[in-house]
Amino acid sequence: LAQSYLHSPQHLNTYVLPQFRHRLALMSKFNIPAGSKILELGCGQGETTLVLAHLVGPTGHITGVDPARLDYGHPITVSAARNHILSSPLGGRISFHATDPHTYLSTLPAGHNFDFIILSHSLWYFPSKATVLESLTALRPYAPKLLVAEYSFEGTLKEQQPHVLAARCQAVFYDAKNPVQRAATEPNVRAAPAPAEVKEMAGRAGWGVVKGREGMVTPGEDVKDGQWEV
Repeated sequence: LAQSYLHSPQHLNTYVLPQFRHRLALMSKFNIPAGSKILELGCGQGETTLVLAHLVGPTGHITGVDPARLDYGHPITVSAARNHILSSPLGGRISFHATDPHTYLSTLPAGHNFDFIILSHSLWYFPSKATVLESLTALRPYAPKLLVAEYSFEGTLKEQQPHVLAARCQAVFYDAKNPVQRAATEPNVRAAPAPAEVKEMAGRAGWGVVKGREGMVTPGEDVKDGQWEV
């Protein structure tokens, strides 16, 4: 997986491997069958996309959709990261679309379906909670199952509290901005719904929670996401 992901060699042990261990732990909880066809929303530079491609095997396919600008990211841009993935041994199982969910769905032929739709570490970055609800509603006809993995805002360890507070602050500050200020803001944590809010919105959109299929995965101490937000 690391070889299929574009990175600076000095970051392999500090950033890349911890991220892939975390995403493998998350996605393995979903028990995704080989050969599955998956729509991943908010795919970013493709870390989870690669893990999913690995899990579905050569007969599966992952469609990654994300509206981020292709020149976004430093030192590696979204475009460079995705091109590297597509040229890797797993690239034949993946397609990327640089657009928002609604625009992508409008391009699908009638009756097109996926086995799963996945939102993994992406809901925090939606423009608003209203957009989250709109997307969950629009997605309902396209797959029988929706898989969601997101930070919980329920960090119980002392080391987790700064991550929770930093993300909440970013969401509050963004919400307080006027439309002009929002347009000038680099997209980062914005909607940041808590798990209870996600479940409530999913219910309003027509999704139900499968009994016994909720759970928590604690990231390893070497995952840097919390430090970056702080």
